[in-house]
Amino acid sequence: MPISHASVLIVPVTDQDRALAFYRDVVGFSVYGDNQVGPNMRWIHLRAPNGGLDLALGDWLEVPAGSIGGLYLDVDDIEAVSAELEARGLEFSQGIDDTPFGKFHPFVDPDGNQLILHQAAPGLMD
Repeated sequence: MPISHASVLIVPVTDQDRALAFYRDVVGFSVYGDNQVGPNMRWIHLRAPNGGLDLALGDWLEVPAGSIGGLYLDVDDIEAVSAELEARGLEFSQGIDDTPFGKFHPFVDPDGNQLILHQAAPGLMD
């Protein structure tokens, strides 16, 4: 049977509470679950407002915090979403890059993981 889809990406962080506040209060993810699943493992499961790939915030990984580069968050109106996130305190690392493939607006989380708002060019993702 083929793989149907990717469901969860574990984002390596150093402080789960700080990361939770950033992804929930600034970026706008909702908390789908927050459970202690072992003596040293808290599973914080986040979901984007319109679905897609869920995130889990892990401080128990063997991968260093800040090691994610290029996690794309798709949006319909990059200027409006960027303005909303800036109003919530997000600092973008540069301006919006407008290319033939779409618009890109990178930022980093408190641990240095790189995320990119992405608005596909018209007709590109159809």
